[in-house]
Amino acid sequence: MTADIHNNGISMRRRWLLFAIVFFVSVICAFTNFKAPPLFIYLIDDLGFTQANIGWVMSMFSLFGVILAFPAGGILAKVGYKPSLTIITVCMTVGCVLGAFSNSVPVFLVSRMIEGIAFAFACVVAPAAVATLFPREKQGLVMGIYATWSPVGMIIAFNASPALAGAMGWQSVWWLNIVLAIISLLLVALLYKHPEQKPIKIEGGESAGKPNWKGIVLASLVMGLFAMSYGSGLGSFYPTFLQEVHGMSAQSAGFATSITSILNVILGPIIGIISDKLQARKGLMVLGMVGISILFTFAFSSSIGVVWTFIILMSIPAATVPTGVFAIVPNLAHNPAKVGLAMASVIMVQNLGIVIGSAGFGALNTSLGWNTASLYFLVPAGILGLVCALLIREKKTA
Repeated sequence: MTADIHNNGISMRRRWLLFAIVFFVSVICAFTNFKAPPLFIYLIDDLGFTQANIGWVMSMFSLFGVILAFPAGGILAKVGYKPSLTIITVCMTVGCVLGAFSNSVPVFLVSRMIEGIAFAFACVVAPAAVATLFPREKQGLVMGIYATWSPVGMIIAFNASPALAGAMGWQSVWWLNIVLAIISLLLVALLYKHPEQKPIKIEGGESAGKPNWKGIVLASLVMGLFAMSYGSGLGSFYPTFLQEVHGMSAQSAGFATSITSILNVILGPIIGIISDKLQARKGLMVLGMVGISILFTFAFSSSIGVVWTFIILMSIPAATVPTGVFAIVPNLAHNPAKVGLAMASVIMVQNLGIVIGSAGFGALNTSLGWNTASLYFLVPAGILGLVCALLIREKKTA
């Protein structure tokens, strides 16, 4: 029998509308995450953070991603996609409101934890929704587009946040986030209805439909190590590095860092199409982790030319690793009922990587400096991720 998890009787136009809503919610979650790093200097001055503990602004955001990944998968299985998406948008709104009114480090970190709940649910619910909306042969293209949700949110955050903060104070960025979160809530409430899922049928009988948990765990480790290196090295600390070492303004540093994401948005769909034609999900992960291992050896250079080379080339791992992971995991799950749980594994390890990366790299950088911290922390993460990618074996389905 032939695998079929998408025979749900809805038109392709409707599928793309639902995809657009999920994508928008995800982008706003990414903006919620990345609005903070370009404003670290403001937060240090206004709220009392230090260079040693400012990394917890990102780590605390991801902490609930570790704690709630599997509960989010369970809640998704119990209540469905629309209620789960509603939880995401409500938590974003509440967290942003609390953040806008924060006047101390503890209150601000609590606001980030609430925003982190939204992020935890989004990272599990959104890719599971996308994976069950489209047929297997389109997974590469769809996931290539979907995987740009974080870069798109980063581009908006790294360019809008410094501009708004410079003109109206850092709280104005949180108020913009509130408006965007409310829009996403209305889109879900008024327009979203996930189609009914039908059981998968896989050639080879019932046993062939059992999840490949070894492969899922390895893919999760790849994503976690990618997040540990890319998320902390570029997403959290690179704007600060550019300001401190190269004398850039907050606006210029945010824009420069966002160029990686701009290129990622262009590359993602292209890489997705190539992945569909070559069925090269594992190959994308291998390529990306090789890039991480090499590029972070010179990322924090005193030469601005080397810095620009890093920013441009880093777009390749940024596009290939998430596309490869999110495209391969639904196939490793083998069953639409298990996709949420499989994604929860990926997201738990991904968020754990962000927590460890943001806190660990920040502390090492303070004591060892940018270059040494990168060589001791970010490069080994890339090498370990490469090993995990090479060990994945995907069962073939019809």
